[in-house]
Amino acid sequence: MLLEYALGDERSYVWAVTNKSIKSYELPGSSKIEALAQRLHDLLAASNLPPGKAPRRADEDYNETARSLSNILLGPIESLSSQRLLIVTS
Repeated sequence: MLLEYALGDERSYVWAVTNKSIKSYELPGSSKIEALAQRLHDLLAASNLPPGKAPRRADEDYNETARSLSNILLGPIESLSSQRLLIVTS
């Protein structure tokens, strides 16, 4: 399955293309997606800090943020299980 994303100010879109179909899904605007992605990046960087220097809840926050971002970007797409993905970004 090929996934192509287009981020927009008010709403974003993903197109899911298989050998049998093309479907489009509406996603939130780019500011919400980018804020979650930046938060995930910051938490990942914090996890690489020496022990005792990272925020206490960094691992829990990372998992929660990753789950939220995944739900936004992949949640609406039907039948993702057991398919190879090719993701195209713009």
